[in-house]
Amino acid sequence: MANFWWGSDAHLRKIHWIAWERLCLSKESGGMGFRDLEAFNQALLAKQAWKVLSSPQCLLAQVLKSRYFPNSNFLKAKIGDKPSYAWRSLLFGRELLIKDLQKRVGDGNSINVWTDRWIEDEADGYGIRAPWIKNCTFNVNLRARDLIDFQNRRWNVQALEEVLVPSDIQIIIKNQPVTSKEDFWSWKLNKSGAYSVKSGYWLAFREKSKELRSWVEALPSINSLKAQVWKVQAGPKIKIFVWKALSQALPVAELLSERGMKCDERCQLCGFEGESVNHVLFSCNLARQCWALSNIPSPRNGFNDESIYENLDYLLTLSKAEEISRKVKKEADAWFLAQQVQNGMEEVEASVRVKGATKENHAVLGGWILYENGRVLEHSRRAFSDVKTVGEAKLQMWLWVMERMKSLRKKKVRFVSTFGDYVKAIEKPIFRPALQYEASEIKRELQGFEAWELRIGSPVTVRCASLIA
Repeated sequence: MANFWWGSDAHLRKIHWIAWERLCLSKESGGMGFRDLEAFNQALLAKQAWKVLSSPQCLLAQVLKSRYFPNSNFLKAKIGDKPSYAWRSLLFGRELLIKDLQKRVGDGNSINVWTDRWIEDEADGYGIRAPWIKNCTFNVNLRARDLIDFQNRRWNVQALEEVLVPSDIQIIIKNQPVTSKEDFWSWKLNKSGAYSVKSGYWLAFREKSKELRSWVEALPSINSLKAQVWKVQAGPKIKIFVWKALSQALPVAELLSERGMKCDERCQLCGFEGESVNHVLFSCNLARQCWALSNIPSPRNGFNDESIYENLDYLLTLSKAEEISRKVKKEADAWFLAQQVQNGMEEVEASVRVKGATKENHAVLGGWILYENGRVLEHSRRAFSDVKTVGEAKLQMWLWVMERMKSLRKKKVRFVSTFGDYVKAIEKPIFRPALQYEASEIKRELQGFEAWELRIGSPVTVRCASLIA
């Protein structure tokens, strides 16, 4: 891959001006954002480890358990005697997975309050820790189950206040227990709680490149300038050229000499001062003419070779600066005109999408509409002043809508909502571990309907429709 980046000709080996490790850094850190294969491979293996952990009833998990950890769980499994290549690879992925796993409370049977790390502390950089001990004497074997009010399916606040400090109580009550299932795991780096290769690679490469990042990001640094290159309205080739110039990755005589190559350090065009990046771009007039007219020597214009230096005679015939400026301005105007046309097309498409939304949709933004066969039954902009989080507000809206449908004696209902994460958490809980409490509460209320259907609706509004059999 490095050979292809620095030169796509398979028969010629070009100079690798920048180490591959630095090219794998993000564009904000001065790199190109290429994938580090070792970190990416570990992220893919962690995906398989997550499957074994989150789906213990699947065939893969059962086969591995019978062979490698019959008397323990996957996170505590040892490599064992004569392990297979697949098992060793899976444990390599597990090393990444356990770095940001969080135990979520279900029925609370498997969580020891004082020894297990199950509280996500925002003040500690969202690290996972055990709660602080409030009293001098305490029950060492206290389980999270002992702090749950199973009748109301929520935390027992009075029990929490007896054993925990107030700051920890505020953290714990943000995530209510899912009493209908056992304790489960979630991936802390995703809002959904499910592991993804993207977040896993981010963590793996961040750990692997910690020393390199601290070195390249040390001040003074031009990484911020390199990052701005990719926001410039220009073609990809121009952006890459500017990035190479900032990264000292252009084949000029000064840099070639530093690499130990014997060459004439004078500029081959003007013959004066040493050929450096600064000289080629800002001092040498002939070099600037070559770069400005780099599109002229092409097969389209009657040339068989795209090399600027081999067509230097043609460039020298353009003796007048006015003619050079005119050609450069013509090319620039054509490019900016193309950008205006593209932006105009995007604005037209946006206006069409806006016109497609009805006035009724705009009127109920942030509220709910309950209707039957096109007839509006009820419209509400109910405010939930007693909720403290966005997730709690969403849940209260769901519960309120189902309550209203029951009060209207609707038994067969279709719910259409922009809360796509909630819909997916109800339909496929394994992909939304962080929303298991909300999903369990909604499913419990849905059991009161004879038939129901969930859909993800328009991003303009949140609504609920009655489904007539």
